[in-house]
Amino acid sequence: MHETEAELRLEVSELTELLREDSDFADLRNLLAARGLHASEVLLAGLIGGEDNSQYGVFITADPQ
Repeated sequence: MHETEAELRLEVSELTELLREDSDFADLRNLLAARGLHASEVLLAGLIGGEDNSQYGVFITADPQ
């Protein structure tokens, strides 16, 4: 099943809010900051968990770094 554009936008919005405000994402915010990226300036467009409890995400920035 394919998600509609509205569903995808909602998912990105919800993930981005978690990244910016949820205490569970503090380590990720710190890792971004160490790379010169601030959570307030990026979108979290996707997040998946690996079988080994690792997590992988897709970040979108206005600056093409």
